[in-house]
Amino acid sequence: MRVALPIAMASLILVLASRPMDGQMRTAVSPLGSIQMIDAQIGWAVTRRCGPCPPQVMSGLMLRTTNGGTQWNDVTPVDSSGQRVDFHYFHAYNSDLAWAEKSSMDLSSTEIFRTVDGGRIWKSIAIRTMEVTSISFINPRQGWLIAFEGAYTLREAVSIYSSTDGGETWIAVSSVPPERKDSLPLTGGKISITFVNPTTGWVTVAGDPRPNQPYLYVTRDGGHTWQPQRLPLPPEVKPPWEASPVPPRFFTPREGIFSAFFTLRNDSGERTGGLAVFYATHDSGTTWTYVAPAPAVYHAVADMNHAWSLNGGLLRVTNDGGRQWATLPPNPLLVDVTQLDFVSSDVGWAVRNARVRLDPPTFPFLLKTLDGGHTWGPVAYTILRQ
Repeated sequence: MRVALPIAMASLILVLASRPMDGQMRTAVSPLGSIQMIDAQIGWAVTRRCGPCPPQVMSGLMLRTTNGGTQWNDVTPVDSSGQRVDFHYFHAYNSDLAWAEKSSMDLSSTEIFRTVDGGRIWKSIAIRTMEVTSISFINPRQGWLIAFEGAYTLREAVSIYSSTDGGETWIAVSSVPPERKDSLPLTGGKISITFVNPTTGWVTVAGDPRPNQPYLYVTRDGGHTWQPQRLPLPPEVKPPWEASPVPPRFFTPREGIFSAFFTLRNDSGERTGGLAVFYATHDSGTTWTYVAPAPAVYHAVADMNHAWSLNGGLLRVTNDGGRQWATLPPNPLLVDVTQLDFVSSDVGWAVRNARVRLDPPTFPFLLKTLDGGHTWGPVAYTILRQ
């Protein structure tokens, strides 16, 4: 009964959290894997992907909300065979325009789905590559993606593709073979790409077992050539370290924030701690200046002044661009948070259990704050299917 009772109670919560609406079918409330809110009301999400999911948990669904996350509409498309698509990765440009990559065992081709109407209609585009790890658009038509080409180890083998028609077609602009002059240097696992204008963009590198290697590459010619961009480190970050960066985020054409989580180790290779370092730029990324680091595993940025860092359930906030950090009152629900997402200095969400192997996972799955993270409340959301 020690096992059966928690499972039964969690299943009951899953069922009771759903509410039917006229003309729609209700589904059980599956845990969210990640969210990307566009503003205080509209956002996108995918449900947590898992192996042998419980019957009430739907895996890999694409969702969209128009009321701040209390109700999610299932906008998952079907593929050419009529099967619902299991999404691996998604990127939303605005409330209507989004791209999502289909999870597939086919290593010779990747299928990307694109919607321009909030998920009502999706169009699929095939790219002959193994996996897409990141997509970045600077406007509805011009974008880039980073495609994984080689063996899984380190994700070093990648190609950069660009599109000028909203993702209808993609053209390779650089790739990894070292004999090519336009190759991206072979160092580290390249996981994300971000552009700020038609010429300038960055690729971030994470998961590199070789410490103190470059973790940020920059292009000034639209992705054809890349160079490592080494950033100054605060004195708290001492070698040997390993970096896990978050893609740069720009709030104007010139002003943006870049952040990286540094795993600190001693000479024996043992982990001694971790710090999040935030960098600010005011010249479109030509130079970056760091501010006071904060202990963190997960973090979020709302604008040039407001950011949050989460470490061991303790949430810290800065209102002055990282020069000073304040620790907020502890909240036990934050211990299981695996993503923070803020759209303003006040409004934010926290996803729980996305990377915790609990079946069934622990309710609630989503938290929301309206006062900058000082207090959080559970979101008893529903997922509705047409």
